[in-house]
Amino acid sequence: MRVKILWISLIIIIFSFPSVCFSELKKHDRVLKIIPHLPDSKVWEYYGKISNGDIYYNKTNLTKSSDKSYVWIYQTVTDDYRKHRIEVIKMDDLELSEKFHNYDHSIMLSEIDCKNKKFRLKQMIDYDDKGDLLKNIIYDTESSNFIPGSLPDTLYQKFV
Repeated sequence: MRVKILWISLIIIIFSFPSVCFSELKKHDRVLKIIPHLPDSKVWEYYGKISNGDIYYNKTNLTKSSDKSYVWIYQTVTDDYRKHRIEVIKMDDLELSEKFHNYDHSIMLSEIDCKNKKFRLKQMIDYDDKGDLLKNIIYDTESSNFIPGSLPDTLYQKFV
């Protein structure tokens, strides 16, 4: 009888051990996916927070002319924004939406019309948590006016 109980106990321990180990690994993986890659502080300067994540601008690669400035912006991604982007992309491209489960950050080229106080997005590049390209979008949209106190307005104040 003791031998039977010993064998049953060993079988239970052996079969439950992998699930305990792998459940901890899965928890650890989830934590790693939540933490976004932070940009290099030698290149990117923090300048604000929005509901989608933190915003940085590239302080080493600014292009200015008499009327317009071009600035690259780095945006970290919140879990809610990642889920939203997955749902939007899923409508057009199911395969690409699967890759967006590892969506980590975006880099955007923005145009600031200093003369007319307008702002527009020119390009948006999405990256996963390994730094691989997910999607590159070129925009051809109209400029919009700054909203006082908005992040584009804050950038404008830095460049005037």
